Amino acid sequence: AAGAIDDDALAADVDSYQVRIELIDDDNGTTDRYIVIWFRNSQPVTSGITVPTIQVVKCADGTNLVTEVALTEVGALGLWHKAEVTNRVVGGVAYIAKVTATINAATRTWYEPIGRDT
Repeated sequence: AAGAIDDDALAADVDSYQVRIELIDDDNGTTDRYIVIWFRNSQPVTSGITVPTIQVVKCADGTNLVTEVALTEVGALGLWHKAEVTNRVVGGVAYIAKVTATINAATRTWYEPIGRDT
């Protein structure tokens, strides 16, 4: 549209970063799966993500369910995951997932409440 401001015209310091964290709880199996997708200005960030990690904390006492660990990229898509077979979520318990990555030369951190019952 005439007079519209596109993304290239905005300064980087007005960018807004978000994350979507999805917990796939395998009721009949042995693995919890965490899926992580980063966004900049509501658009998926598919490149330039380095050192992505996830940590899962128990809300009841602040201890780790999953100690901070590296996420694994899905192919070369800029999408990330963690398969957890040892420290799995249980029903009726609340957790906070914390993901961190370096994007555009800055550390980006996001917290997301998660649980088996959500």
